[in-house]
Amino acid sequence: MEGSRTRINFSDFCAQEKRKYLKVRVRHMIMKPVEDIYPKWDNDKIYTDLET
Repeated sequence: MEGSRTRINFSDFCAQEKRKYLKVRVRHMIMKPVEDIYPKWDNDKIYTDLET
């Protein structure tokens, strides 16, 4: 089941806001530390042989 709220294209939304208001308006912005975005688990393996 999908929600009734339409999805947005974030790039198009930002461009439209900049054209209309000359800036991007933000009502709610939550800054999270990287540790919360990409959590580390106790049993995570650290792979050192990966190529970058």
